Amino acid sequence: MFFRCNSDEVALFVRIRGTVITRMYLVLLAYILYVSAILVLHHRVYPLGIFNNIIGVLGIIISLLLGFRTNLAHSRYNEGRKVWSNLKTTIRSIARTIWVFAPTNSTRDIVNKKSAINLLDLFCYSLKHYVREEYADAESDLQPMIQSVPKFEFHSKNNPKESMLAKFDSALACQFNPPTNIPNEIIYQLTIYARTTLANNPSLSPALWRSVNGGITTLESILGEVEALQRTPIPVCYSSHLSHAFWIYLLAMPFQILLKLSWWTIPTLAFTFFAYQGCISISNEMENPFGYDYNDLVSSCALCYKLHTID
Repeated sequence: MFFRCNSDEVALFVRIRGTVITRMYLVLLAYILYVSAILVLHHRVYPLGIFNNIIGVLGIIISLLLGFRTNLAHSRYNEGRKVWSNLKTTIRSIARTIWVFAPTNSTRDIVNKKSAINLLDLFCYSLKHYVREEYADAESDLQPMIQSVPKFEFHSKNNPKESMLAKFDSALACQFNPPTNIPNEIIYQLTIYARTTLANNPSLSPALWRSVNGGITTLESILGEVEALQRTPIPVCYSSHLSHAFWIYLLAMPFQILLKLSWWTIPTLAFTFFAYQGCISISNEMENPFGYDYNDLVSSCALCYKLHTID
């Protein structure tokens, strides 16, 4: 019988990029040195072994805590994935409706339509930075798109004739003074655009623009969902208790198994630490899916860049 090696499995096994090994190897080396020091003291200075009746009980407790932590982190990651997928679908739907059905009777109409499309593109990128708590407009991927939208002016009155889309005469902006919540301001301006376009073109189907407003409402809902994911982390009391129990368990384990395993205690506990700490590191990375880590979701925002190519 011949066994064929699965190249994908081998590639995953030897892969370093995108894994948590780089996060934990220093701690793993420190733990190996700790266990080695205990073994040396046990064999050459004074016996340090104790009974291991407590290992099973502590192991069960740690497994339950770690399982709940991993499941909770995965649910947050999965929720973020659904929200980001909904974001891309909604932006494409609104862009398609505006690009196909918005009037082009004058140069102003064409410029307004292009600006609305650019606002959709800008919403995706600004939301990426907003969930990372980067509120400035100086980001390298924001600047090119900011230059293709008009000056942002927040108005207390919801009057389409006072909107920035009714005021600007060029596709290029002279100034840009963003508020802290740039995505929310973009939602406001898109709503004004939809209302202004319908008011100035009575022949347009109201149902068509109601669908645009529905998409804008979905963008607002997405903004609220990502804010909830970003600003409601796992309770500190749970994470702290898991950390305390985890380290007490692993620091006490060498004393409980060295009588049976002797020098084999070192590789055994190294593998145990790698497995447990790996799960915790994975949970910490998945808890916030909008950061800069390799496995985070916001890198998919690059797909929205296709909207920026519309001209």
